[in-house]
Amino acid sequence: MAEETEKTEGTDAVADTPKPGTSIISLIVALVLVTALAAGAGGLVGILLYSKIEHVAKEKAAAKEEKAVAEYAGDLTVTTVPPILTNLANPSTVLLRIEASLIFDGAAPKDADALATQISGDAMAYLRTVSLRQIEGASGLLHLREDLTERAKIRSEGRVREFIIQGLAVE
Repeated sequence: MAEETEKTEGTDAVADTPKPGTSIISLIVALVLVTALAAGAGGLVGILLYSKIEHVAKEKAAAKEEKAVAEYAGDLTVTTVPPILTNLANPSTVLLRIEASLIFDGAAPKDADALATQISGDAMAYLRTVSLRQIEGASGLLHLREDLTERAKIRSEGRVREFIIQGLAVE
């Protein structure tokens, strides 16, 4: 009986051993199947994201077309500011000359020339506190323009819409 058990166990052992090459083929089939599944899932996610992005882009384009109103539309008045010539804070040997204009909403106030002169004086006082490094480059010029616009709005009690720099020379 012990021999029968041994024979039975021996035949089971032979039946359980895989054929050579079967494990490699099953591994390759599994890898191809998983790769195909991943590619399909990635493609599906890509298509969904693309459609969402396309939808948002169309909405933004439609909103932009609706807001196509000109920035300077309406009744505006332009007043020239007397040229500003001053030295900067750092280096103090550098001179700065600005030619600018003021944009008023609606008709210019009766005291527009006096207001332009006061704004010119304020701008000169401000520019004496600015260093050359602060106004370098496009972003520096933009910040300078925003600061001067803010000062002009404060001085004019909100009547000035914008301070426009027409010319800037640094010596």
